Amino acid sequence: LISLDAIKFRIELMDILDGDVLNWSDAKIGSKILEQRLGDEVCYEWIGGRREKKKTRRDRIALADIIFPYIRLSNPEFQRVLTWMRGQVISEDEVTGKLKTKGVFTDVCATVGGLDFHFGTGGIHACVPSQVVRADAETMIRDIDVAGLYPAIAIVNRLYPEHLGEKFVFEYAELPKERAKYKKGTPRSNAFKLAANATYGNSGNEHSIFYDPRLTMAITVNGQLMLAMLVEFLLSVESVRILQANTDGVTYTIRRDMLPRAQEVERAWEAYTRLVLEDVEYSAMWIRDCNTYIAEYV
Repeated sequence: LISLDAIKFRIELMDILDGDVLNWSDAKIGSKILEQRLGDEVCYEWIGGRREKKKTRRDRIALADIIFPYIRLSNPEFQRVLTWMRGQVISEDEVTGKLKTKGVFTDVCATVGGLDFHFGTGGIHACVPSQVVRADAETMIRDIDVAGLYPAIAIVNRLYPEHLGEKFVFEYAELPKERAKYKKGTPRSNAFKLAANATYGNSGNEHSIFYDPRLTMAITVNGQLMLAMLVEFLLSVESVRILQANTDGVTYTIRRDMLPRAQEVERAWEAYTRLVLEDVEYSAMWIRDCNTYIAEYV
C-alpha cells in the first residue's frame, strides 16, 4: 500500500515512455521524458563501437563568463559580493581531479536590511533571529517565490548543455507548456514537472546525458543574484521588513496600505528578469531558522 501511488503513477506513463518505467526512479522518469524528445542522435555518440552518452566536461568555470550582463545591484553590500563573484574561478579539486562545485565558497555574506545574506554556489539564504511573527490589522506577512526557479532561469535565458545544442532550448521550453495541459497533481502533470526539475539536477550529474556543470553554475549563481535584486526592489518600499530569503523566495512583513506599492515593484522585477512570482499570505510564523519554521496560512 505504501508504494501503490508510485506504481499507479508509473503505469500511467507507460504509453508515453519506452523502457522499464516501473523500476525507474522519479529523477530517471523526468530525464527520460526529455531524452526521448531530443532523440538518440542528439543525446548519444558512437565511440569504439559502443554507444556513449554525450557530455560536456569542464576543468574550470570563470563566474564572470556566466553571470548575466543584466544583473544589477545597487546596495553597496550586494555590490561587493557581485564584484567578488565576478573574480572567482571554479576549478578541479587537486585530490579527485574533478570540478569542485559544492562547498567552494564559505563565509560569503552581505548584511542588508538588518539581515545577513549568505551566498555560495547554491542558493541565497537569510533569516531573522528565532522569533514568532504575527500579522495584525495594520501589518501583513507575505511570502513570494519564483515559479519553477531553476528551469525558468534556463528557459528564459536560453541556457543549455553545450553538447545538446539549441534543440535542448526548444524542447526544454516545451515542458511547462505540456504540463499546463493537464490538471495539477495528475500523473502527466507531475511527469512534466519531474522532467523540468530532474534535468536541472542532472546537469551536475557526471553520469547523465545532461551533464554540463557550466549550466548548473549559471543557473544557481544567477538565481541567487536575482533574488538579491528582488530583495533590493522590496526594500525600496516603505515599511517592508525581510523575514527570510531561501533559494527561490522571500518572506516579508509590510504595512497593509503599502501592499499595492510592493506589488508594483514585484511586477517590475518580473518584467526585468522574465520570471514569475507566486504569493501567499500568512497570519503567523514561528521561526527558528530559514529551514525550520511553521507558517500559518490566512
